[in-house]
Amino acid sequence: MSPLRSILRPPPRQFHAIIWPWLGLAIFIGWSGLLVRLPMPVIPGLIAALTILLLLTCLHWSPLRHWLDTIDLRMLVLLHLLRLLGIWLLVVGAHGRLPTEFARTGGWGDIVVAVLALAVALGPIPGVYRHHAILVWNIIGLVDLLFVAATAASLGIGGHPLMRHMLEFPLSLLPSFLVPLLIATHLLVFRRLWRSVPAVTS
Repeated sequence: MSPLRSILRPPPRQFHAIIWPWLGLAIFIGWSGLLVRLPMPVIPGLIAALTILLLLTCLHWSPLRHWLDTIDLRMLVLLHLLRLLGIWLLVVGAHGRLPTEFARTGGWGDIVVAVLALAVALGPIPGVYRHHAILVWNIIGLVDLLFVAATAASLGIGGHPLMRHMLEFPLSLLPSFLVPLLIATHLLVFRRLWRSVPAVTS
């Protein structure tokens, strides 16, 4: 069995019942232009609300909670390969549709975190050291994500005209879907690491 196949485990139907309708709604809202009509100061609150709602659902819906508590932790880490979409931010920024400082910070930060996720999840790291490696990666990944989100909020609230493009489809999927999903998985990884400390230290 390949290392990747041993890590991946199909999610329960409850996962699909959340993710696909959420993604579909995010696509509709972005494509229809509804998100563009919101004032920029509302967007950080929207990201926070979606993150909290996802976490509450995962922790209080028992099939989802059981799945998240029993899957290989590296599966949550590998989800962050989605951050290779940072290449997309660099391309969009190079075409002048996003502020340069935001595109470069977000783009390169996401690319680095995605590459580190691959190394931490699939690299030849033994036993307890992988636990520590995932902890360090998780801190770096969450700090990077929050810093980029704070930069976007600062530029948006400050009235930078190019930040309105973040609310247009398909970039609108970042605040309405991808960023809350990634923040939530970072927090779920912290939860798993915390719960596994006694087993590791013993």
